[in-house]
Amino acid sequence: MQCFICKKDSVGEVCNSCIRLEQNCYSKDYTYKEGLIVKKTEDFKISVSTTRANGTAVISTSSSGMNAKIDNFNHFIGGVLGVEPCTYNGKPAPGIHIKNPAGMERYLIFPQFPDEAGLKAGIEKAKANQVTGDGAGTASSAPAAASAGGISPEQQEKLNKLNLLRDNGILSEAEYQAEKAKMGL
Repeated sequence: MQCFICKKDSVGEVCNSCIRLEQNCYSKDYTYKEGLIVKKTEDFKISVSTTRANGTAVISTSSSGMNAKIDNFNHFIGGVLGVEPCTYNGKPAPGIHIKNPAGMERYLIFPQFPDEAGLKAGIEKAKANQVTGDGAGTASSAPAAASAGGISPEQQEKLNKLNLLRDNGILSEAEYQAEKAKMGL
């Protein structure tokens, strides 16, 4: 599996190196008081970081809330297009417009949301500071630097595996350095 952010080999969808760079930009929990059934309430939450947006919301394939369901979501911030006006049960509500790498679009709608300006600011901050795979502090810069030193393809492959083990927390930094020393690097 590859990390969605830096495209390096990873045990999960995002490698530990990219997750360690994650910074929270916005968080809000609130209760939607009308619910889908009379006198029922729904608890909603949103958390936005430099890596992802997650929580509980109305999820729909259209901004009008058609064919919607209330569910948990977890989307990487790179797929967030922005905060847009939506509707749910005929009433205006802010929504986060998402487009995944496969091209599927959806809306995360927050009915009766009490802080639309804060949500917009949080999304803008997260997008401006999102963790990327450009080598700025991520593990993706280590193999490029090593390959520039003129090592063999076999050594590069072993080094890539060591980087993967270190980046996913399987090897400590000391263990990583010891293994590199055994390779003569």
